[in-house]
Amino acid sequence: GSVVTGQVPEAGSMVLKSGAKLILYTGNEEPLSNVRVPDLTGKTAAAANQILINSGFNIKIEGSKYYHEGGAATVEGQFPAAGEIVPAGTVVTVNFGYYVDNDLG
Repeated sequence: GSVVTGQVPEAGSMVLKSGAKLILYTGNEEPLSNVRVPDLTGKTAAAANQILINSGFNIKIEGSKYYHEGGAATVEGQFPAAGEIVPAGTVVTVNFGYYVDNDLG
């Protein structure tokens, strides 16, 4: 078909500028592949991003402003949840927490 009838991620979704995947459907086309959302709990931003890209997802980062500083910021939660089956290209919102170990003794 020559008219776009659907897309993943949905209109208005926020995705990264580089590496984002946009899937367009035309005519009567429907998503051909549904994929299981991986469990990102405890992963760093770099690891979570790579896992999602390799699995055919897009990522939206929320939470700690320190996620880019390395291993101290890790995934605390995500939506859709790990194990859910969703269309390829879906935006997975990943929430990061940043922890500082102040235990000196």
